[in-house]
Amino acid sequence: MNYKPVPHKNFEKQAFAIPGILDGYNDLEEEFILIAELIKARKTIGKSQTEIAKQMHTSQSAIARLEGGFGQKYHSPTLDTLKRYAQALGCKLSIKLIPLHKHI
Repeated sequence: MNYKPVPHKNFEKQAFAIPGILDGYNDLEEEFILIAELIKARKTIGKSQTEIAKQMHTSQSAIARLEGGFGQKYHSPTLDTLKRYAQALGCKLSIKLIPLHKHI
């Protein structure tokens, strides 16, 4: 069997055509945003997963799992874990609620 890579946009189009996939994808929006923010912050300060793991007294593989997504296979990180990750980056964790509708 020959492997033929599929451009991401084509894959996305095919996947989202399957009933329920787009809804599931959209349900994970906050998770994707959080993961992107974690990785962006770490790369901005120029630290490796190993360096962050050392500061958090954990393993590089634990950081890889944290940055790789939580999904159904892993539990979501605790606030304490996110705070320790932020501290290892020299950052402060900030969480905010954004109203979905204007309150009249």
